Amino acid sequence: MIGKASDGKPPIVVRLENENGLSIELMDIGATWLSCKLPLSEGAREVLLGVDNMDDFYRQSAYFGASVGRYANRIAQGCFELGNRTYQVSQNQPPHCLHGGESGFDKRRWTIARQDNQCVVFTLTSSDGDQGFPSELSVKARYEVTDDNRVVIEYSASAQSDTIVALTNHAYFNLDGEGDVLEHHLQLSADSYLPVGEDGIPESGVTPVVGTGFDFRAGKTIMEDLLTDEDQQKVGGYDHSFLLSENENFDNSQCQLTSSDGIVSLGIATNQEAIQVYTGNFLADEPSRDGTYHRHDGVALETQCLPNSPNTNLEACLLKAGDLYLNRTEFRFSFKR
Repeated sequence: MIGKASDGKPPIVVRLENENGLSIELMDIGATWLSCKLPLSEGAREVLLGVDNMDDFYRQSAYFGASVGRYANRIAQGCFELGNRTYQVSQNQPPHCLHGGESGFDKRRWTIARQDNQCVVFTLTSSDGDQGFPSELSVKARYEVTDDNRVVIEYSASAQSDTIVALTNHAYFNLDGEGDVLEHHLQLSADSYLPVGEDGIPESGVTPVVGTGFDFRAGKTIMEDLLTDEDQQKVGGYDHSFLLSENENFDNSQCQLTSSDGIVSLGIATNQEAIQVYTGNFLADEPSRDGTYHRHDGVALETQCLPNSPNTNLEACLLKAGDLYLNRTEFRFSFKR
C-alpha cells in the first residue's frame, strides 16, 4: 500500500499465506482486508476489490474490505434509546448513521496485538461517546488463513457499560477477477429478507422471499432477477439483508457464490442472523487498483444483524457490560487448479 495514512505515518500491511499458496493482505488502518489471491493454474487470481495507495483509500467511499463499526449498516436519524436515555450519534449519511459514523472504525489505526504466518489479531479501543455511542468498547479483529482454504474473521468486543454493537467486514468479491459479477451464481439459505426504502432504512417487516426476485434458495445468477422488484428498484439492485438459517455448529455454508467460469467458489458460514447482499449498485467511478470500478463490479456479502435494529429490535445488537460480543464468519474458498 503506497503512501501515508492521515496521521502522517505509513500503514502497516500484513500478509498471511497457507500451505496451498492462498494469500491475503491486511492493513492496520481500518483493520482492512486488502487482497485475497487464489493460486490457480494460470496464476494468482485476485478476488477482492480494492485500491493500492492511501490517496485512493481515502478517496473511495465504498468501505473496501474495511472493518466497520461501532454499528454496521444504518441507524435511522442517527438516534436510538438505551437505558431510558436517547443517544444522538454521527449522521454521516444525513440524516442517518452509516457504518458507525463519520469517523468509524474503518478510519482508525488499529494495533497489531499478535501475528504469525497464518493469523493476525488487531485491537482497537473506542472511547465512551465516540461518534455519540455510549460506553468504552474494547474490540478485536482476528483474521486467520487455514490450510483448507478458509479465511476466518472473528470480531469480538466487550464494554464497560451497556451499549450497542454490530461489526462486519465490508469486502467486495469478484470471483472472476475482472469484469462485473452479474453472471456469478448466488445461493442463499434464506427464507426472508428485509425491504428498505431509497435511503436504506427498513420500511416494513421481514418479508418472505417466495415469489420475489429475492429468492436465492435454489441458486441463480445475480443478473437473473436483478431490478425485477420494486424493492430493488428503490436502491438500484440488491442492497438488502437476508435472514439466514441457523448454523450453530458451522456445519454448512449459508451462502454460496460461484464465479461465472465455474473455477472459483466461495461458501460463507456465520453465527450472525443476517447477510447484507450489496451488488455494487454505486461502485461506478470508485477508484480501483488500475483505474476506476464500474457498477456491479463486485458484490459485498456482509454478515451482521438487521439495519436499524437499535430502534426495532434492541436485543439483537445490545451488548451488556461484562458480556462478550462475537461475530465469527468463515469464507470458504474452493478452486480448480
